[in-house]
Amino acid sequence: MLFLLKQMGGRISIGLKVINFKDVLYCKAEGNYTRIFIEKNTFIEAHNLKVMESRLPAELFFRIHKSLLVNILYIISINSNYVVLKTGIELKVARRKKQELLKLLSKNRLIVKSNLRIFAYSDH
Repeated sequence: MLFLLKQMGGRISIGLKVINFKDVLYCKAEGNYTRIFIEKNTFIEAHNLKVMESRLPAELFFRIHKSLLVNILYIISINSNYVVLKTGIELKVARRKKQELLKLLSKNRLIVKSNLRIFAYSDH
């Protein structure tokens, strides 16, 4: 089933369902389509990930890999190759994107560094 996504002041409309930006965990490229993941469901959007990235707020969403766009509010830790979301999902981070992600999280005061891992905190 394909859904049309429209931006509406802090929310997205997918078909007849309206979802707050903050409820989107991440988006994954699937060819010319994008799969949108929320906590208990997924949706297919009839646009590629580049279009999705342009429609979602840059202060909340970061492209961690050529096929992944993640909501930074859900990141709880970062290890060498992956970010871990509050839901336990692990997503691969491109090596060239990791430093940029760390800068963004640090700028937004969402990370604390430890000896072994970098932990991200948010109030979502």
